[in-house]
Amino acid sequence: MDTDGFRKAIHFDLDTATVEATFGKKNTSMAYRKIRKFLESKGFAHSQYSGYMSLRPMSNLEVYRTYDMMKEALPWLEPCAQKIHVLVVADEFDLLGFSHEENEDIESPARKTGSGRGKLLKEKSTKAKEASKRLDRKFDSGHDDIER
Repeated sequence: MDTDGFRKAIHFDLDTATVEATFGKKNTSMAYRKIRKFLESKGFAHSQYSGYMSLRPMSNLEVYRTYDMMKEALPWLEPCAQKIHVLVVADEFDLLGFSHEENEDIESPARKTGSGRGKLLKEKSTKAKEASKRLDRKFDSGHDDIER
């Protein structure tokens, strides 16, 4: 699947002990601030915790180049990182936009209101789970060079 026309998300996990050794126990937030500043300067928005989403579609090559620049600007990043994942953002929606009553009927083909959003949400959820499993299989099959 060609993913160049999609937005990308980057999620990372830093090893706390290594970050503490690098920045000091009282300054671990400095690492996260530096990452945030860098990624925001490259067209990403902080989405949650250690997750960032591109503001526009990016090619895979752009993501790799951004990561190369990031490694150069933040030389401590790779030694501190346990994982750095890139995800393709095909669609985004906020689950909080659905009421609790509507969510009770999520498994049905249509919501009680007859809107059909329940089926759509279930389909998107299923596709997201399948994509996640494919990524897990890809990483488990020896693509450790992608996972940091």
